[in-house]
Amino acid sequence: MPPAVRRVGECYVGRGSKSSMPSIEILCVRPCGTVMVGDLPFPVHVSPDRRSDRGPRPLFQADFNAHRGVLYHLGNPGWRPGTPFFAYELLADTGDGANDEIFELGRAFVPSAQLLLERLIAASQVGRLLFTTDWQFGPQHVVRGGPYSLAEFWSEHDRRRLAINAAYWIYADT
Repeated sequence: MPPAVRRVGECYVGRGSKSSMPSIEILCVRPCGTVMVGDLPFPVHVSPDRRSDRGPRPLFQADFNAHRGVLYHLGNPGWRPGTPFFAYELLADTGDGANDEIFELGRAFVPSAQLLLERLIAASQVGRLLFTTDWQFGPQHVVRGGPYSLAEFWSEHDRRRLAINAAYWIYADT
């Protein structure tokens, strides 16, 4: 389970709030070109300069800067150009605010996210991804985990053992 999380004053906005602005960003380390993500039920922005969408202080920008690669940002299915790009609608609606520190994709999006991670890791010359979640008003504690194989990562996801505000190294299954 993710470590205990401290909620700070009025700044914490839980999963039940439409003002929540989580991001899901995946660094494909040393890819062989840009990956064509295909037809997914959510938009994916590609950032060759590895700039996080989160501001004003992205949790993992230093990690992105430390590695050559391309950053992939996952967004809400109903996103329209000119509107903020966040991933709130991709998250599972657990209906219980006690687990706001757990990262869990909605079941409808898991197969597409699995396919995307498979494509990205296949494109990485070193078979490595950095999967991050950054929730501006979420837990202050940052979790760093892995390395996981793709299968291990999805097993941890299904067991609800991945955290919000976390970075996980993922390696190609062997």
